[in-house]
Amino acid sequence: MQPIRKLEDYADILNEKAPVSGKHPLMSREKRAAQFLPFSALTGFESVIAETARATEKHRELTQEEKEALGRKLSRLIRGQKVAVTYFEKDPHKEGGAACLYRGVVHAVDDVSQTIQFESGKRIRFLDLYSLETIKL
Repeated sequence: MQPIRKLEDYADILNEKAPVSGKHPLMSREKRAAQFLPFSALTGFESVIAETARATEKHRELTQEEKEALGRKLSRLIRGQKVAVTYFEKDPHKEGGAACLYRGVVHAVDDVSQTIQFESGKRIRFLDLYSLETIKL
């Protein structure tokens, strides 16, 4: 173990100027500081702040009339029908979610699991539906 050095141990070099390279030009303070910018003591901090600031919304409850109209449309859905649905998609990272639009071809309407399955494999629960319209793709 080396002994702790004292200020007097550096007396011979304390007042000397820093050496200057004959090969490399002197770097500005800004450029020297920029070398250390990629280092962050709080890795991921900015992404956490952005995630916290990202807005989500609550699942909107449909009125009784909207539920009945949606139920009638669901009862008429058939395989191969092209539809556009607006539905609530839960956010995987925080409470809430967002209203999303999906267009696709109906593969099956499952009354037991209360879902619409599309040919793409996507499934949407009846409870998450806001609207349903037949379309031409």
